[in-house]
Amino acid sequence: MQSKGLLQIPVIVIGAGRTAELLARTITNDAGMGYKIVGLLEDNKVKHGILDQFPVLGTFDDAEKVITETGVNRVFIAA
Repeated sequence: MQSKGLLQIPVIVIGAGRTAELLARTITNDAGMGYKIVGLLEDNKVKHGILDQFPVLGTFDDAEKVITETGVNRVFIAA
């Protein structure tokens, strides 16, 4: 079921640099972790690569608003 995104915990990643790319790659390659990235918060433009698969939901300053609007309970800070 996890391969279809069911029973996965939604998360937001704050940051979009090399650390965020490594984190995203780990999460997407290991469905057993139980996480699904719903989007990124980033102040700089997201470079091409695995992070292109996820929407940029706002900037660092938008964190509280985005978390409230999406209802996501888990945030990974990759800075």
